[in-house]
Amino acid sequence: MTILIVDDHKVNLFVIEKILKNAGYDQYVSFTSAKELFAYLHLEEEHAPKPPADCILMDIMMPEIDGIEACRML
Repeated sequence: MTILIVDDHKVNLFVIEKILKNAGYDQYVSFTSAKELFAYLHLEEEHAPKPPADCILMDIMMPEIDGIEACRML
């Protein structure tokens, strides 16, 4: 299972990664903004291969694009 984590606070990312690792999850990728997530998912490139993502854990309050708007865009 691949989990994508999006939070603008690096401490929060660290804590979430630690929780996931302790729960036995080792396939996760962290991002500090929705824009980084979109780039990783190749949303701008129509024919680019999409990396696997089974779950996205996203902060709601982030600068530029908040988590709710990012979910709408996905």
